Amino acid sequence: MEARSTRARFGRVAPLEVEIGSGKARFLVASALAHPDHDFLGIERSLSYDRLCRGRVERSGLRNA
Repeated sequence: MEARSTRARFGRVAPLEVEIGSGKARFLVASALAHPDHDFLGIERSLSYDRLCRGRVERSGLRNA
C-alpha cells in the first residue's frame, strides 16, 4: 500500500492536525476556519458520520480540511 503525502492531499506543506472521531465535523470545520495555516485530517469510524463529515467539509469549501 502506498502512503499518500499531505502535500498530495492539501497541495502544500503545513502543520497537520489529526482529529480521531470527527463525528459531525463541527470541531474540525471550526478549527480549520480558525487556523488556515494548518491542515486538518478527520478520521471517523462510523460510516454514517463519515458521510456527514465529508459533506460538511465539502460544503464549507475549506482547502485545509
